[in-house]
Amino acid sequence: ANRKGLVELDTKGKELRTIALPKGHFWAGLDHLPGDRFLVSSSSTGLIVEIDSTGKERWRANVPGACGINGLKNGHVLVATRGRVVELNRAGKIVWEKKSKGYVRRAHRR
Repeated sequence: ANRKGLVELDTKGKELRTIALPKGHFWAGLDHLPGDRFLVSSSSTGLIVEIDSTGKERWRANVPGACGINGLKNGHVLVATRGRVVELNRAGKIVWEKKSKGYVRRAHRR
């Protein structure tokens, strides 16, 4: 993601498409989901949004310091942030949490 939005490039660096993202955020996390949808997270505001290929917002939640994000098969979202990893359900509620020392940048569930 950059100031233009989410930019998709081919293997030669040619821009294929740009998907607009909400303005005023420092986008730090990105996950490509099935159905040509994307999760993006802003570490500056904690905003996490799921957008489709047209840029239409499909879901949103907020986790302060959200950095790494991972869409799970059950529709939940795993979020790495300051001193913890949380799992959010589709209502945006925390359903699981693991505390950690320091800033967690990425988290994946096996």
